[in-house]
Amino acid sequence: MIVAFVLDFSENWNFMSALNDWMVLCSEKIGQALKEVPLQEQDDLRNKLYNSVRDYKDPGQEEAQALRRRATRRVSKVGEVLNTEEMKEVKTLIPLPPGVLTINYGIPFMVICNKSDLVEAIERDKDGENRLDFIAYTLRGFCIQYAATLIYTSSKQNINIDILCDYLFHRMFDLPLIHRPDILHKDSVFLPAGYDSPKIINETYTNFVKNTTLPYDEVVKPPPKKLNTREDVVAEDGQVFLQKLKETLKSTRVPTSSAGAGNPENEEKPAEAPERPSERHPPAANGPQDTTQFFSRLISSTPRQSDANLRATVEQDLLKRSEGEKKPETRKIDSKEADKLLEIIKSKSNVKS
Repeated sequence: MIVAFVLDFSENWNFMSALNDWMVLCSEKIGQALKEVPLQEQDDLRNKLYNSVRDYKDPGQEEAQALRRRATRRVSKVGEVLNTEEMKEVKTLIPLPPGVLTINYGIPFMVICNKSDLVEAIERDKDGENRLDFIAYTLRGFCIQYAATLIYTSSKQNINIDILCDYLFHRMFDLPLIHRPDILHKDSVFLPAGYDSPKIINETYTNFVKNTTLPYDEVVKPPPKKLNTREDVVAEDGQVFLQKLKETLKSTRVPTSSAGAGNPENEEKPAEAPERPSERHPPAANGPQDTTQFFSRLISSTPRQSDANLRATVEQDLLKRSEGEKKPETRKIDSKEADKLLEIIKSKSNVKS
C-alpha cells in the first residue's frame, strides 16, 4: 500500500497547509488500523520501509555500482567469520542520515505535485525563481521526515507521467528502479525515497533560498484577487423558464365579466353615456355611411336642434340607409341626392322651430 498526497500547482500557496492537514488525518487512521495488527507485523512493516530507504540505489551510476561490488567482495571475505544472519544484523545497524525517516509508520508516502507546467509562468513573475526554490526546499524538508517520494507531474505537457507509473510498479511489485533523480529541472523534480537528506537540501538551496526560517504562508502568498465587476449570468432550464412565463401570463390576464362574481372589485361599473357624435373627430368621406354621419353631425351642430329625440330620429333614419351595405364603396354624390338631403334637413328644422 502507498499513500499519495496530490497537490495542485495552480494553488501552490496551499501546499503545506494541505499536507499538514492530510498527514494529521492519515496519522489518526493509520494509528487506529495498527492497533488491530500484531506488534511483530508492525515491526516488520517499519523495518521493511527502513531497509528500502537505506538500500536505495541510484540507477545509472557506474561508479557507485563499482563501489558496491568492491564492498561486496570485502564482505565476502568476512563471510567465513560471520554467517548470513549476523550479516543482516550488521547491515541493520547502519543508520540513516540524520533527519531522514524520523516518523516511521511502516507505510510509504508520496507527494505528487500536479500541473507543473505552470512552473514556467511562476518563474517569469517577480521573484518567481526564489519562490519556486522555497517551495521545493519546504516540500523536500517535509518529505524526508517520512521518507516520502517527491515528484512533479503535468498531464498537459506529459511531464513525469511515465516515471510516476514506473515508480509505482517499483514500490508495489519490487520491480527495478530505472529512473534517476532529477533536481535540476524545476518543472520535473523527481526525488525517490532514500535519495534525499538534509545535507543535500542545504547544499542545494543555501545560496538560492532567502528567509528559509520564515513560515511558508508568509513567503508563498496567493495572488491578489481581481475585481470582478461583471456578474456571471447562468441560464436557467428551458422548462423552468416556460413555467415562470406561464405563471406571469396568468397573473397579468384581464378577468372576464363572468369571472369574480360577487366580488365588489370585479363587479361591472355602470356604463357611461355614449359619446355624442359631435364629440368625435369627423372621418374622411369614403362612402354613403360617412356622408350620412357628416350630415347627422351637421344637424346636431345647428343651434335650433336642441331636442335630443329629434336628433336621434334623424340619425337612425340616415343610418338605416347604410345598414344593408356590407362593404362601403367610395363614390361621388350627385347634386340631386345632395339637394334631397338638404330639403330633409330644412323640413325637420322648420318643424322644430
